[in-house]
Amino acid sequence: MPSRWVKVKTFKSLSTSKLEKKLQNFKSYNSFDIIEIKRHSYLFLNIVEVYYKDKT
Repeated sequence: MPSRWVKVKTFKSLSTSKLEKKLQNFKSYNSFDIIEIKRHSYLFLNIVEVYYKDKT
């Protein structure tokens, strides 16, 4: 049952384009059920939190 828990992957970057590229790579190489994607911006730092579950 622990494999069905919600997990969080955090990406940080100074530029939004690099951050989007990291997010697209994460989506394309992994087969997860993505629940929610939250984007935050603190001064010059951009943060994306991806909440997901394993499909197994």
